[in-house]
Amino acid sequence: MKNLFAWIVTLALLAGLGIAADTPLANVKPPAADLSAIKPALKVLAPNGGETWCKGGFGRVTWSETSVFKPLKVWIKISGQEAIYMIGTNIPPGTKSADYTIPANLGYEGQVFKVVVATMDGKVMDESDNCFTIRKPFIEAQMNETEERQYTGPCPVTLGFSAKIHVEMPCQVKYKFWYEDGSESQVFSTLVQSYKDVPFSRTISGTLQGHVNIRIVSPAQAVGARASYFNVHCSQAVK
Repeated sequence: MKNLFAWIVTLALLAGLGIAADTPLANVKPPAADLSAIKPALKVLAPNGGETWCKGGFGRVTWSETSVFKPLKVWIKISGQEAIYMIGTNIPPGTKSADYTIPANLGYEGQVFKVVVATMDGKVMDESDNCFTIRKPFIEAQMNETEERQYTGPCPVTLGFSAKIHVEMPCQVKYKFWYEDGSESQVFSTLVQSYKDVPFSRTISGTLQGHVNIRIVSPAQAVGARASYFNVHCSQAVK
């Protein structure tokens, strides 16, 4: 009786699945999943709250996606305000990150920013759970030469100097050199990861005692903690 009951139950199950009773069970396959029934979704992973980005530096936005087949756009918004900074548009589906060079002159700073990732039509989107910070980085600099440079000989003469720049986070630094009379060099720009030595040369045309120092222009302003001094005595002009 038990065997008969089990056989009846098996026939009922096969009938419910639309499978003939004489079909071997090894050939029975589960119905295909309907992927169109999965709800599209985006999830911001970073920055998701509490992180710090530096003006003049670089930020990376990362996210996850589920069943998203449309191009994306990514932007930064100021929490509670309408101001936004676009990071990218028409980002191909399947992409999971976008890099952003943070303007040194960004008009806002503090823990007031959120990232938004959305489809181009705006129907699917997500934003940072909490605010993250963008601020000016800590930067310091100084000339490397510790002793006064002495020169006696034909002029003009070109003297070589170097300065060390230190930043707390990788960023693009703009800097220039200034002299004893208040005049300045052109503005230079370089990417500094942590510490970096930058060279500089100055041509002296006549007898002069003076100095060279570095000045950080952007993304934060700073004056070199130490200057390089020189004393040039021109004995004759170069022919």
